[in-house]
Amino acid sequence: MNSQLNWWDDKNKTQELAVSLRGNARSVLSDLSHEQRRNYHDFVTALVSCFEQELYRMEMKHHQCKQGESLNKLAQVVKRLTNKLYPVAPVGVREQLARDCFLDALNDPEVEWAVHQGKPKSMDDAAHLAL
Repeated sequence: MNSQLNWWDDKNKTQELAVSLRGNARSVLSDLSHEQRRNYHDFVTALVSCFEQELYRMEMKHHQCKQGESLNKLAQVVKRLTNKLYPVAPVGVREQLARDCFLDALNDPEVEWAVHQGKPKSMDDAAHLAL
């Protein structure tokens, strides 16, 4: 809104945004090239990407199977988050990460132990064993 009221162009918006950042948001600046720091679109994209990833990480870390949530639904959530967090990781790595996160999210020590004992190799194996 201020940008429209003040008739700011992208250069002005980039400068105002840069000086208003604090904490972790400000550290994003150091990861950008000189050209990216001067390009409003690149700057905003980098900020969104940084905090979007942090949001996915927090959701993955704290997601627990809720009462009434099916194990299939839990598996879908874990797969979606894993794919969002690690889009360029090899499929095998994503499968292992998803499997481990699924086990952590089960929220039932007996089921978790039974799945762990089955030594699942993938997310799908873990979900099958949990069922």
